[in-house]
Amino acid sequence: MVHSVLIVGHALCGVIALLVGCFILKPPPSSTSLLFRTYAAGLVGLIVLMLAVVAYDWAALQIAQQITFAGLCVLGIYTGWRALRAHRELTSRQPGWQARYVDHVGFTLISLFDGFTIVAAVDRDAPLPVVLLVGVLGVVAGIAAMNFAKSRLRVAAPTT
Repeated sequence: MVHSVLIVGHALCGVIALLVGCFILKPPPSSTSLLFRTYAAGLVGLIVLMLAVVAYDWAALQIAQQITFAGLCVLGIYTGWRALRAHRELTSRQPGWQARYVDHVGFTLISLFDGFTIVAAVDRDAPLPVVLLVGVLGVVAGIAAMNFAKSRLRVAAPTT
């Protein structure tokens, strides 16, 4: 029961962060926007609940699963740091902040998408090489999407 509650909460927070993150990829007018706060809260919830479920399940996991989930925990913590960096860029608005903001939010979106695909592969008992391939393909697709988003940002920006 505890495992199920942690997983459902973790997944719900992840879906919220991913969906809302897509809407804030174009920088919101302020760091206090409801959408940015919802995105950040979703990420925090996802990370906390992920750490809790991995700790709860650790002894029952096979070695390949332990390696995978330990890596996802490190990625989750780093992803939280990148969201914090996005918030700082949104708040500071120093020259070039929009591209850096998109890089940070984009990284978190790629991580969320990759996390969902990796966990889906692990849950289907895919061999470790397949899990790694799924992860790499998710990153490649995400980078292409973020480069597209940044190119649109440059097109939309007024020229001086």
